[in-house]
Amino acid sequence: MFPKQKKSRGIIYSLITLMLVLPLLVYLMAYVDTSAARDEVAVLKIRGIELSNYVHSINEDVPRIFKITASRALIAAVNEIDINGTPLDDANMRITELMVNSTIYGQNSSFMNGSTLTGWASRMSNLGTKYGLMTNISFLNVSVKPYDSFTLEFSMVLFVNSTDSDGTVTIARYYNESYFLSLDGFEDFLYSLNTKGFAKRIIHQYPGYVANVSDVDSLTSTGYYLNSTLGPSYLDRMEGKLFQQSKYVSQTNRQIGLESIVDIQKLLQVGQTISANQTDVDYQYFNSTFIQGCAVVGSSTSWLKLDATHATQYGVSISC
Repeated sequence: MFPKQKKSRGIIYSLITLMLVLPLLVYLMAYVDTSAARDEVAVLKIRGIELSNYVHSINEDVPRIFKITASRALIAAVNEIDINGTPLDDANMRITELMVNSTIYGQNSSFMNGSTLTGWASRMSNLGTKYGLMTNISFLNVSVKPYDSFTLEFSMVLFVNSTDSDGTVTIARYYNESYFLSLDGFEDFLYSLNTKGFAKRIIHQYPGYVANVSDVDSLTSTGYYLNSTLGPSYLDRMEGKLFQQSKYVSQTNRQIGLESIVDIQKLLQVGQTISANQTDVDYQYFNSTFIQGCAVVGSSTSWLKLDATHATQYGVSISC
């Protein structure tokens, strides 16, 4: 009888112990799960901050690098024409080639100083690996076009796709960038290309309208530029064209042409043969087709000659 009683007591004690220990085990398991979850949240939070910093660096860098490469590419293209004395075959193509690859006609350009879009993309991809990301940057479109007579518009469509090794994190974004570059201070190659490099002219916009003889004399003496309905745009001029090409006209609804008055006296000073009785409006003066110009009545510039169309446009009278 006593042994059976001891056995019953043992079972009771075991049940009591189990009842006491079980909540503790449950608590310990819950604590472990909570700690693991808390650690996982902390890790994800840190990773989220890192990824946010990476995305922020891309956001900050895209407009900066685009502006730098666009400016340097135009300068590099300008120097290409200046050094070789030949126009570009396609200004848009060659400028974008410089921006993307730091080359022109497939040859490296020192003027880019290593600043290219592909170089930047490689650096950003390498930075992504530090965060455990595989980053692919694609340039879907890079171009330059006339915005108006005195401004070029550079544009770019960029796609960034970053994924971590296990595919749990993905960053995908399109960037549409535009940069407007003033042509003030850049060389006009219509002059150098048509005088074998002896005559040069820098673009500066005339401050106001030309509406009388005094304005025409001021325009002539300063060598400044006006926007033009028929004159070639800056990109046309880089290609040695004396007219607006449809490929550039179709890219904007704004006026893109330029015109200036050729200083005949300065051409004589550098040994150039003068086209007698040719209108002095630049794109017409350098045209092989004769376009008659006549003396401007009341002008203080005795040698100045304009065609009838420009005389009307400038508000002056001419006498042949």
